[in-house]
Amino acid sequence: MAVKLKSYQKAGRLIRLLGWISLAMTLLVAFVKLIPAFNSGKPIFQIFLNIVLFVLLGLLCVFELKVGTAVKEHKNWGRTIGIIMGVISLPTFPIGTIIGGFIIYYIIKGWDE
Repeated sequence: MAVKLKSYQKAGRLIRLLGWISLAMTLLVAFVKLIPAFNSGKPIFQIFLNIVLFVLLGLLCVFELKVGTAVKEHKNWGRTIGIIMGVISLPTFPIGTIIGGFIIYYIIKGWDE
């Protein structure tokens, strides 16, 4: 027997999906960029700045996962940040547009359930 999810729970799942996709892409780009950088003879300071950038992007992805959990748990701060994340993801065509649209729809439609 399938459990019917509420709209805000669906939105939380979508935000977490967006967080996992972002984390996977961040790790992929980090490995593709950083592995050749160690053999290229670039200054260590430039490599260090790249590492710091990817760590900050990774932390942003972890924050996105936390927001998804907060939305699933029906927390008001999660709703506000979830809507902002949905709007920010709209220009990232096509996946971000679809997921962002559904996030906004589910949060606005089903928050009062």
